Amino acid sequence: MRLAINGILFQIAWWATALFRGKAVECLVVIALLLYLSNRDKRQARLDTVVLLPSLLLVEQTLSFLGLFRYDDAMLPDYIVLLWVCFVFTVRESLSFIFKLNTFSQLFLLSLGCSISYLAAENLNLLTLQFERIEFVLWFGTSWSVCFILLAQTSLKLSLRD
Repeated sequence: MRLAINGILFQIAWWATALFRGKAVECLVVIALLLYLSNRDKRQARLDTVVLLPSLLLVEQTLSFLGLFRYDDAMLPDYIVLLWVCFVFTVRESLSFIFKLNTFSQLFLLSLGCSISYLAAENLNLLTLQFERIEFVLWFGTSWSVCFILLAQTSLKLSLRD
């Protein structure tokens, strides 16, 4: 049940971002708070907020700076930052099955999933791709999935050390 609720809350956050952009900030703050409070492992959620969130924002900023895509509103709009907060609070449960797969399968599924999300964002005019779609999927999907796996594993190992 928790997985379904987290999935629904994240989809609401994604669609609120897509449809209302900056006007969705208050909604995203509430959803992020609900997701944090519903998190089973508050310690891991706090660690992910400190390790995973800034790192993913840095990856997002870097890939944008390198010219894979750009936002029309700003270098990194506040509503995108809040969407990443929501993602970080759902990732351990919603993607738990991926962490049980071999590395190649993780890379493939994460690459496909993140690429589809960004292609959908482009269709909704949230961002502009700077490459043809297939090139974007190859470059962005691979870069993002490799970074995500490394960051998620690092955050998890840090939590196991304590």
